[in-house]
Amino acid sequence: MYRRVSTTTTSSLVNSSCCSLCFTVLTFPGEPLSELDLPGGNVSLGNGSSNECRKPADITLVRSRIFYAKPSLTSRGSIQPGYKHIHVLNRYPRVPDPSDAQKSDQNVQRQHMLKIMMYMFPRQFGLHNVFTSQVDFSKTSQKFQDYTLREDEIAPAFQPKPGQTGIQMPKIPKRLRGDLEQLVERLQTRHGRCSYVELLRHYCPCVFDRPHRTRKPKMEKDFISSHKPKQSQLVSTASRRRRAFSQKPPEKVWADTQLPALPECKSLVDLATPTSQVSAFCQAVLSKIIPHKFWGDEDVQKHNESMIMRKIDHFVELRRFETMSLHEMSQNLKI
Repeated sequence: MYRRVSTTTTSSLVNSSCCSLCFTVLTFPGEPLSELDLPGGNVSLGNGSSNECRKPADITLVRSRIFYAKPSLTSRGSIQPGYKHIHVLNRYPRVPDPSDAQKSDQNVQRQHMLKIMMYMFPRQFGLHNVFTSQVDFSKTSQKFQDYTLREDEIAPAFQPKPGQTGIQMPKIPKRLRGDLEQLVERLQTRHGRCSYVELLRHYCPCVFDRPHRTRKPKMEKDFISSHKPKQSQLVSTASRRRRAFSQKPPEKVWADTQLPALPECKSLVDLATPTSQVSAFCQAVLSKIIPHKFWGDEDVQKHNESMIMRKIDHFVELRRFETMSLHEMSQNLKI
């Protein structure tokens, strides 16, 4: 049953609320809401951060940015596997041989290494992070901000002070000093050497991929090179081929090298890659680019790596509205 409210009662409630609102405005004058700044405008820990620290169970991975994102394309319009061109590892690659290069190249390599560390450990450098900082909902409508590009936040740390010339290198926090610098440089090197295209073709084969040309074995090449005909023999054989070609019509030589017929696909779902292959590809990429010492010492190295690989497989197999928190990812890890 619905509860009826008389018009007199409704009008009295409206009048009382209007009176209380007018009393509040007259007694406590302030600025309009449209002129106030939203929380989270300042991304530094000092001003734009909350007093309470979020728990690992409250920090979830934003799956929509991964599974429903647009692929990165090359200049020819084909899909580029691996990380996007705006990813921090692609924007700050490893400078080759910084020890033998000039001092400017060493500064560039150190600058690249520091920026990657700022992306990996933003809380240690006092940057905007998911633990203590507030979310600026004027920039995103999701639960957490997108940290793919944060150059405007990092740039002031490298600006030279008044009276100085050159690039100013920020100090590394005490917690990050030591072997971490070498590990980040190793991460840059392994990322540059990783062939994402070959890994994708191996773990996630597609029917539209072109067959690769098979290389001739080395013994066959040596045999061919040792039995090469002389220049006079090449001239005579070339003249014979011209005569034969002028007398006989050209035959079809592509009969044996025809591509296999493509299978008929009635729907787009038939072209989908199974989750097991996607999980295997992700695990192979991370095992290729992440140094082994990132997982810990020799005693817990294999254990932590296997646990993270299991979490990756579970994350890929999640359904549409299922999420994974930081607490779930860090379970059973040994320190």
